Amino acid sequence: MQLALNLNQRWCGGRASYRPPSETIRPSDYEVAEIADDTTARDFITTHHYSGTYPAARFRVGLYRRGGLVGVAVFSHPCCDAVLTNVFSCAGDSGRRIGALCIAGLGRRQR
Repeated sequence: MQLALNLNQRWCGGRASYRPPSETIRPSDYEVAEIADDTTARDFITTHHYSGTYPAARFRVGLYRRGGLVGVAVFSHPCCDAVLTNVFSCAGDSGRRIGALCIAGLGRRQR
């Protein structure tokens, strides 16, 4: 017999944990802004992402809560243009993919 659980997986400190999907966030508590330098995004991703690696970045976007960085999305170009052009109507050099996405500290509601 296989048991199916409705849980969301989280990674922190190289360890997996699981949270109920009923946990929510208030979007109004957060801001999104481009990260101009590679160092900030690289440090966040290599510290918090389960892989501990950083992709070749085309551009970076940060998720901020009360001025503190709590998440990073790194957009990169795939190693083969066909990854994008076979699926999307775009020139190979104009498309991007999410190379890394990491949001830390949202597993428990902070008041």
